[in-house]
Amino acid sequence: MRLRYLYPLILICSLLVSCSDSNPLGDDAYVIPDDVYLNISPTSLSFDASASYRTISIDTNSGYSYSSDVSWLSITRSSDGKTLSVYASANTGTSSRYATITITAASSSRTVSVTQSGNSGAEIPSLSVSPTSLSFAAASSSQTLSVSSNGIYSYSSSASWLTVTQSSDKTTLTVSASANTGTSARTATITLTLGSLTETISVTQQAAANTSDDDRTFTVTGNGKTVTFTMKKVEGGTFQMGSTYGDSDETPVHSVTLTKDYYMCETEVTQALWFAVMGYSPTSGGSQWSSSYGLGDEYPAYRISYEDCQSFLTALNSKLSSQLGSGEQFRFPTEAEWEFAAKGGNKSQGYTYSGSNNLGDVAWYYDNSGSTTHQVKTKSPNELGLYDMSGNVWEWCYDWNDSYSSSAQTDPTGPTSGSYRVKRGGGWSSFGLVCRVAYRRGNSPSNRDDYLGFRLAL
Repeated sequence: MRLRYLYPLILICSLLVSCSDSNPLGDDAYVIPDDVYLNISPTSLSFDASASYRTISIDTNSGYSYSSDVSWLSITRSSDGKTLSVYASANTGTSSRYATITITAASSSRTVSVTQSGNSGAEIPSLSVSPTSLSFAAASSSQTLSVSSNGIYSYSSSASWLTVTQSSDKTTLTVSASANTGTSARTATITLTLGSLTETISVTQQAAANTSDDDRTFTVTGNGKTVTFTMKKVEGGTFQMGSTYGDSDETPVHSVTLTKDYYMCETEVTQALWFAVMGYSPTSGGSQWSSSYGLGDEYPAYRISYEDCQSFLTALNSKLSSQLGSGEQFRFPTEAEWEFAAKGGNKSQGYTYSGSNNLGDVAWYYDNSGSTTHQVKTKSPNELGLYDMSGNVWEWCYDWNDSYSSSAQTDPTGPTSGSYRVKRGGGWSSFGLVCRVAYRRGNSPSNRDDYLGFRLAL
């Protein structure tokens, strides 16, 4: 009888022993060890005002959770669970701010104190540069970049033909391009770096222009400057002057024949050439040439009236009389000569603008000028090797402004009198429509403007 009660008791004991060797919740279920440990390092984090990351090392034999008591902290766990990455967004306020990160494993809990400095105005790195693109002509020349930064930045160039030098106050980089003697344009980048901030400047340089034995070079010395300029030969020919796609004063389209070869200056008259001849900077409304609208030897002369240009031509012809042939004189181009040359002369490809159907390739105008003139020869030339016939500054022509005739013309010089002289080409403030080779307008001969210059003819 006693054995009958003892047998069930033995059976129950054996079952209990069997169950102690397995996990009643399943083999994959996590069991919290009795001796959980949790160690973290560091126990405090310090951030400056800029956005940045810090890490916390986790040493534990258990699963753990984590949380922050502020929204400006973001926390992510590494795949092996051994590290927490803590990201603090930028503090734009002037006061420091504080937070606590809590890490919990079973009944063990650890905290990390977090401090972020306030923004004093110099703690968040800043870096900006202007302009963000540079365009060089084939000849060697230099341009400047304006840099704004609150830290020490580094800079580098991707090309050996570019040299970059920094001003002593770190606010200016001078970029010098060596002459491109090749037949292809070339490109490069300049990179500025401050911490995690990067600014990239794209640089292009035009290919060497085709030179001709017919080109003529002149050198003028005066007022502390020696300036050399090139006159490009334009062979005479017949072309259709005007356009049916523009304003009414561009019509009617009519045939024009230029019976004589002539020369056009490769560039607009530069400030260096003007000063070498005249010895002063033209004034308009009390203002002279300034960095606001372009200042430097290779920038076009502007704020010059038609009457100012006549005085310049008289002085230039006197200075260079020994370099001119019999009966030769520098002068304004006629309107017909200007349009024929702008269209590429006998080499014309029929472009809308002078040298291209893509205005940005050949002109500084409203969309890309930054509301200022630019150094000459920093865009592509036209078919004759003439630069900036579209954009940069308007160019005076000889003719009085008047309506076109429908009849064919030979060597036209315009009416004998009028109120306005013709200006052509558009300028840095002009929309694309205005920079077309057929577009024409007139101005009072006494008018001076920040967008008005001229080009020599011979």
